[in-house]
Formats: sequence, C-alpha cells, structure tokens
Amino acid sequence: MPRKERCAVCRWSARQSREPKEPAAGITEGIKVFEGLVAEQPENGLNHVFLGRLQARRQNFEAAERAFAKVQELAPQWAEGYRAMAELYLRADRKTDKACLLAGKAADLEPSGTHYYLLALARLKSKDRPGSLEAAQRALALSPKEKRYQQLLEQLAKQP
Repeated sequence: MPRKERCAVCRWSARQSREPKEPAAGITEGIKVFEGLVAEQPENGLNHVFLGRLQARRQNFEAAERAFAKVQELAPQWAEGYRAMAELYLRADRKTDKACLLAGKAADLEPSGTHYYLLALARLKSKDRPGSLEAAQRALALSPKEKRYQQLLEQLAKQP
C-alpha cells in the first residue's frame, strides 16, 4: 500500500476510534476518504474494494456494484473482486445467477473454504441443491474445522 494511501486510511481509522459517532456517519466519512483515494490512485484495486464495501453497507447497491466491477477490471486474476460482488448480489437478493458465476470464478482463482462456502450459498439461493452440496463438501475439505461449513453440509444433507 503506498505511503500516502496508508496515511489517509490510518488517519480515518484513528478518527473513528477517537470520535464515537453514529455508525452511518463513520461510513459516510469512510466513503469520502476512499472516493478521494480512488480519485488519487484510480489503478489501486484495494481502494475500490474498500469503497465498494462501504457503499454496500450504506445500501448503495449500484455504487458498490461499480466499485467491485472496477476491481475485476483492474485485477482480473484477483479473487476479491468476484467474491465481493457475489456477496453483494446475495445480500441484496439480486442477480443470484450471476452471483453463482462470480463465486465460482473466485473459487477457481483462489480455491479456499471461504470461496467454496460462498459458492455453496449462491447455488443454494439459485435452487441448485446438488451444486450447493458439492461446493459445501469442497469448502469443508479445505477447512475441516470450520463449524459453519459443517452446519451447511448437515443442513443440505437433511434436505430432499
């Protein structure tokens, strides 16, 4: 992370810890900080990720979607852009078919329990129980001690 960016993020983070505020005020301030960082460093995908996450917390779906699309454009081999957008779609209960594709891409780029768990949830939301079961099994195989993966697999096993 470049020094200038690190300093801006550190200043914002320090203000958040010193000045107790309503959560929405902190999110609004964070959006302003990251919009500034995106303007200063438009090629830094990490700034777009943080901006998208903050926009999503404010329920600014389209702005979050644009930020995550930019991450995918800037860093097409980085799983985070695909994972973040898949999570956005699932949380907003929109574009669940696309969420499956994005979660699958994240799992392909970076096979991890987290990414396969997300894929399992996306497939379940899209009513693809066999695909969800397969992804949950992969998640558990990669992270056998993760309780939520075990719970999802148990839940799926009980379903017809």
